[in-house]
Amino acid sequence: MPPLPPGVPSPILWGDISVVRQRLEGAVEDLFFDRGHMLVPALSAQHFRLNIERAAGPTIKLVQMLSATNPERLDEFRREFDVVVTQYYRDNLVRQDYLMTRARKV
Repeated sequence: MPPLPPGVPSPILWGDISVVRQRLEGAVEDLFFDRGHMLVPALSAQHFRLNIERAAGPTIKLVQMLSATNPERLDEFRREFDVVVTQYYRDNLVRQDYLMTRARKV
């Protein structure tokens, strides 16, 4: 994907408790965090990727863009994606960890 515009922080930072605390400071109270995971059924890492390519909006757009402009980069993206997912794939399940944040608006 194209780089984020200047000054726009990475969405991945929402998984960092200190960043979430900083962003919500003064706007909420009773801030609570919990970590969890979900298990997504898949026949393989490649099967998981294909499902993401068909269902996840940003990935759909990325695949469309690269298919039209840079098929070699699309192949590279797919290989890299599969390598990452393989680390979280066991027994026909892909483990996805998340940070749950709960608070009350001030």
